[in-house]
Amino acid sequence: MKARLIFCFLFIITVCVTGQTLIGIKTGINLTDYRDTKIDETFYGTPSYAFGVDIKGRKDKGRSTAIHIGTSVEYLRNSFNWNGPNNSGALGDQTSSGLNVHYTVEWLRLSLYPELVWGRRFQVNFNFSPFVSFKIHASKNGTSWTTDAQGRTTTQIETGSAADDFYKIDVGFREELGFSYKVLPWLALSLEENYSLGIATVNKVTEEFLKTKSLCVFFCTSFIIPTKKLKNAGKENHPPRQSTN
Repeated sequence: MKARLIFCFLFIITVCVTGQTLIGIKTGINLTDYRDTKIDETFYGTPSYAFGVDIKGRKDKGRSTAIHIGTSVEYLRNSFNWNGPNNSGALGDQTSSGLNVHYTVEWLRLSLYPELVWGRRFQVNFNFSPFVSFKIHASKNGTSWTTDAQGRTTTQIETGSAADDFYKIDVGFREELGFSYKVLPWLALSLEENYSLGIATVNKVTEEFLKTKSLCVFFCTSFIIPTKKLKNAGKENHPPRQSTN
């Protein structure tokens, strides 16, 4: 199912692009935090890696500012330590529970956006869009505990798969700011900052309400592929000379 969604996503954007097609391959560092909106606390993550592919339609008419349609497929790996109590808050309930678990979660994030581009050889680009992320893996290692009304505490080992601790889908909004330089007419190198804010609750366990917040820094290598029409444009403007005998 996920593979079909990615294929359809790439197919649609490829059909929509005009003029030139830019294909960017990027890799970098991802830092994802989990915001607890119930108790206004953030579980800070540790830096991990990320990579992705961008496909953008480019229509160059000699202007220094342009709007391009683009799409991104990004793999984000993140880990964080969830350490805190979970009080039910029910009237008269004297039990309590909590957990101290280290989670590793991997997301596949898709986004479709319009992008503003300034400059020609040296370019600045900016885009803003909604995103949808699919959880592709989650694991955990730690303990959870429960204390009853008599003060007896039961501890349980939490290890292995965490597939049931998180929902499969995360949605939100992302922005990206990048700076690129055309080394060759068909090759550009860029440095990009990417920030996203999830608006959906992603956790299933306990009574916490966790939402994602991610910051990525990517180094990107982009290949600009001219269409056949652009390749033949020079021939149309400068027809071959006719020989005379």
